[in-house]
Amino acid sequence: MAYAQTAPPAAAPAATQTTPELRVFDSSLIDKTVDPCDNFYRYSCNGWFKRNPLPADQTHYGRDTELAELNRLRLKKILEDASVPSPARTA
Repeated sequence: MAYAQTAPPAAAPAATQTTPELRVFDSSLIDKTVDPCDNFYRYSCNGWFKRNPLPADQTHYGRDTELAELNRLRLKKILEDASVPSPARTA
């Protein structure tokens, strides 16, 4: 199956962007109270766990949940923007 290739949309100006950005690496989330040789996972993730407690309506929560929610918000904005009639589309 072939997919049509289109040019990527122009980036929105920072002032109009309403969705948060995911950070790939945030050194402030490292828990330096944990020895990385004893438990590297806790060393690297404890700060994130402390800042992001499990929401009451979720059975699990992680970076993939953040990414899915960010994608959902962006898609919602795209659909809302596309639903607004423009003079070029009505002609």
